This record gives sequence, structure tokens and C-alpha cells, in this order.
Amino acid sequence: MCCGWPGGSRGSTRGRRSRWSATPTRSTPPGSCSTVGRKTSARCTARASTRPACFRWISTVRRRRPGSTSRRRRSTSLRAPPPSLGGPSHPYPAREKSLSLEGQGRARHFPKGFLWGTSSAAHQVEGDNRNCDWWEWEQQPGRIANGDTSAVACDHYNRYREDFVLLSELNQNAHRLSVEWSRIEPSEGVFDTRQIRHYRDVLGEMRERGLMPMVTLHHFTSPLWFARKGGWAAPGAHRAFTPFVNRVADELGDLAGMWCTINEPSIYGVQGWITGEFPPGRHGDLVGQYRVTHNLRRAHELAYAALKRRWPDTPVGLSHHKFLFMPASARRRDRLAAAAAQTVMDRWPVGPGRLGRIVEATSDFIGVAHYWGQMCAFDPSRPQDQFVRRFNPPGAEVTEMGWVSKPAWMREVLNQMKRYGKPVYITENGIATADDSVRERYLQDLLTNVHLAIEDGVDVRGYFHWTNTDNFEWARGYGAHFGLIAVNRKTLERTVKPSGRLYGRIATANGLD
Repeated sequence: MCCGWPGGSRGSTRGRRSRWSATPTRSTPPGSCSTVGRKTSARCTARASTRPACFRWISTVRRRRPGSTSRRRRSTSLRAPPPSLGGPSHPYPAREKSLSLEGQGRARHFPKGFLWGTSSAAHQVEGDNRNCDWWEWEQQPGRIANGDTSAVACDHYNRYREDFVLLSELNQNAHRLSVEWSRIEPSEGVFDTRQIRHYRDVLGEMRERGLMPMVTLHHFTSPLWFARKGGWAAPGAHRAFTPFVNRVADELGDLAGMWCTINEPSIYGVQGWITGEFPPGRHGDLVGQYRVTHNLRRAHELAYAALKRRWPDTPVGLSHHKFLFMPASARRRDRLAAAAAQTVMDRWPVGPGRLGRIVEATSDFIGVAHYWGQMCAFDPSRPQDQFVRRFNPPGAEVTEMGWVSKPAWMREVLNQMKRYGKPVYITENGIATADDSVRERYLQDLLTNVHLAIEDGVDVRGYFHWTNTDNFEWARGYGAHFGLIAVNRKTLERTVKPSGRLYGRIATANGLD
């Protein structure tokens, strides 16, 4: 979930002394990615000299089709998404004249074994997570809307059994959650066996309730000892993550059904080092943002190798936040602006041009988190934003997050993932609204488009709705309602919403009637 996007200069950590010298260096796993070569023809060079930097970068990237054995020059232009996918009058009408209408009246059955679940993050639901950088961030005035904190959150740490009973009653067969690094490794190299036992109890309860655990290892929060050393922006930070991964794999691996190493690396880098909404609150630090995403990429590679050594049959991947940027008009400069925004956002999590190779070498599946899209126009007065002006579609209603979410966009997003040739799991998707009837309509239209993507040939194997309970939504506090289950902020009583019942019926039928 994000309000900004990265771009611009590239940083380097070469030649710097690692702050994590106490941690032994682990080699990169076989098949990990190397820098993509770049060449530009004389014709492209002549054109590039008259373009803004972001457009010159697009024209010079040389890409290789994942899985191919030879390199060849491909078209240098990037195809922008179509300018419109559905009318702008309402973000999720019951009968939107768009791709979601295709075959609306017929029953849609999902593949056998399809995963129906919800997603959550430890810090947002557990409560009392005081040994991490986010807790310290929340104590600073003005950081969180309405002065909210995660002190109690949903008290999931103590009420997890109650929450899993509700998910089981809604006939879900999977749940994505994170295990909190700052609880398990409160000091560098020191592991808390009591917290490890707690997470064994949590995962064991899920198994007893018929919920397959997708375990996320890093979901935006880091231990204070790690943050004090510079966090993910410090040279060699990725190596400090590996002992935690090894311990979790040893202690919890027999209960995990799938692993998600890193949650939305692009969002983490942007919010912490570009927009300043996440700790450490940096603004416009492109070099720092690059170091962060570089280290997160390396952390994913090392985690993948460690997990596969111990549990070779358990799928491992990461969750990539997938925006959809659309040109504001049919003019070439606006199409290039949308392509620039899409390219930078899609490629930065794993290094420019490397997404395909990361997926091929160190991912068993692609995790896709998609919430919203924006229009893009070329604007020469905005060099700080790579000459791109982003805005919501005119006249469209927005969610409590200020986003426009159209169900038909999900089909486009999933089709963009098809070329990587890996199974796709929708690791997060939902809308923030206090009007649950809107969520019901959105959910039906959204899943219709997921099914259409499957008919298009996308290997979608699961959908994890964000989220099961209304929770602490980072900088928005408790003002954004994503949950299928309401939580009374005074009593913490859980109440399943009509949208939750609807989702339960869909999961039971493994399809839409």
C-alpha cells in the first residue's frame, strides 16, 4: 500500500565496509541474477538525447524473455496499459461496463485445490509489539492518523484461536500471516524460545482448523537492534536477516505450507525513503531507496536458498505490489509517461530489468498484491517525479485510502504476470470502505475478473483477501476498514460482516454462481 513511487538515480554499496561484520557472509545461491546488459543503437541514442531521463532509460533497457537460452534484441518500446478499463463514475459498480461484464451471468468454477484465504501482518493485528522500529515510530506525534497506535491492535497474539475459528467457519482453506522478527530475535543473535513456541502454537492451530499457512518472514517491521545499525539501507544488511530465516526454517518449517520471504519490497523502500510515511521517514532519498530494495532483493535470494535447503518441497516466493498505471490520453508522451511509471515500479523491487530473472531463479511462485491504479501524464514541470504527473481517474469515487480500485484492473494485472510462466497467488487485494455493500459488489466483480484471467491462461492458484479483521493500517491507524470481520475498538468483539459471509459461500462453492 503506497502513496508514492520510486525512480531516478542508482546507488551503489560497492567498496563500503559492512556493518554486519559479525554475521558470516553467505554466498549467492546458484542461478541468482546478474546485472542486465545494456546497449543502445545509434538511432536510439539520437532519440534518447532529446528525451527526459526516465524515457531514455526505458529505450535502452535490453530485456530477455524468461526461460530463453539466448539473448536477442527485442522491441525497445514498452506497451502501456489501455487508457480505460471501465467507466469512471464508480470504482466498483455492480454492473460495470468493462471486462468484468464478460460472461457475468454464468457460473464460474475455480480450479480444484484453489486456495481461498485472507492475509494479515503481525504488527497490524497482534498488539504489544514494542521491540520494533514501527512501535518507536508510532510514539512520535503526527506520524499516525488520530494519534492511533498498535498497542492493542486486534489482540490477535492472545485471540488467534478465536480468529482462526471464524476463518474456518467461513470455509477458508488457507491464511497468510507473518512471524515477527523482532519477537523471535529481540537482540542480534539472541533468539527467544518462548516466542518460537508461540508461533508453533499459532501455526499448529491453523493446521488443526484446516488452514494452510503461507508464512511471511518480513512484513514492513524490523527489530530495533537492526534499525539502530541503519536498517535495510546499511551495506550488507541482507546478511543480518539470514540467521532469523535459518532459525524460523528449523523451528517452524514443518508447519509452513508456503513461504513468502519479503512483503512488497517496492512499497517498503518508497514509503520509508521517498514519501517518508514509514520509518525512518526519509524524503526523496533515491540513493537510500535503491540500497534498501537492493538489500531486500539479496535478502530474498539468501532466504530462498536457506529455505529450499531445509524444505525443498515447500514453495517459496515474495509478494510484489502491482500498480496499474494508465496513460491520461492517447498521446505518445502520456503513453510513455505511463510506461515509465509502470517500468520503474515493476522493476525496482528486484533491480532494473531483473524481475523475470528473479522469478526464474529464486521464486517458485509469483505473489501479487494489487489494490489500485492511476492515470499518468507527461509533465515537463515535474523533474523530481521523472516528468510524470499521476492522478486518479476524473470523477471516480475513492476508498478510505484515497484510491480508485476497479475490479477489471485485476485481470490486466494478472495477464501481465503470465509471461513469467510461474504459478500466481494473489497475496493481497481488497478495498477500504465502511460501506460493506460496496465491498460485496467489489468482491464479486473482482473474483469474476480473476476467473477471466484464469480463462485467459494465467495460472492463478489462490486468492488471499486483505484482510480478515479490520486492523491497524500503518500511517492511517484504524481509519481504513479492509476487513471481512469488524472489530469493536473498545471490547475487541469480532463480528463477521455480510461480505465475510459472501466470501465464505464463494469458498464453499469454489466458485461464483
